[in-house]
Amino acid sequence: MTAAEAFTLFLDEGGSNRVARKGLHLLLRRQSGLLAGSIHALRRDAPASKLKHALDFDRSAALRAGALAGLLLSKIGRDKEDYMSEAAFKLGQLLAVADIVHVGYCADVRKGEVPPTLLGNSVLTMAQSSPRKALALLARRWSPYWAWAKRVDMEKARREQNWAILRGAAHAARAAELSRDLHGQVPERTDDAFRAELLLGYVAGLPKRADDNQDDEKGENI
Repeated sequence: MTAAEAFTLFLDEGGSNRVARKGLHLLLRRQSGLLAGSIHALRRDAPASKLKHALDFDRSAALRAGALAGLLLSKIGRDKEDYMSEAAFKLGQLLAVADIVHVGYCADVRKGEVPPTLLGNSVLTMAQSSPRKALALLARRWSPYWAWAKRVDMEKARREQNWAILRGAAHAARAAELSRDLHGQVPERTDDAFRAELLLGYVAGLPKRADDNQDDEKGENI
């Protein structure tokens, strides 16, 4: 973006909507991989003490990209108070939940061996252009992880302080809420605003609830 375009946005002059849409398109094309990749790496590492995979990413740049995405969405009239309750953001949150459940499953069933790509991240690219297909694919892959979450011994996981298992099982229970919210709301076509909101939902994940495991604060550090 040129300096003139930046000032147009800053001063909210005529043409700021057009400039914001151009900026959002550029941001998605150039930095969505960084933003999604860095949070995916953090989730793969969680709750390890060393950020083995996340160190490969410029997390400061990813943080700036996320902030800029929110700013540009606001400039085109998409305020967070609105889009955080809509389909794109919630679909992103559901993909984040799938990642966390997958990590918990791997901590238990695979003895901590986490694959290169987590469940939610594996359909994120598809969700940016074909969200209904992505949601259908996620649903087909979900069964073994949901079955695992229902049989987890939560007391044993607490005694062993296995935060990945605790978080995974707790997030699996909340996936149903998101699924109900998304029922009949996912569009066939997307635009840059949808893709940005999807990405921000994926980065944000679900907020911690007061009734979620009170003793696993160490595992809620992402």
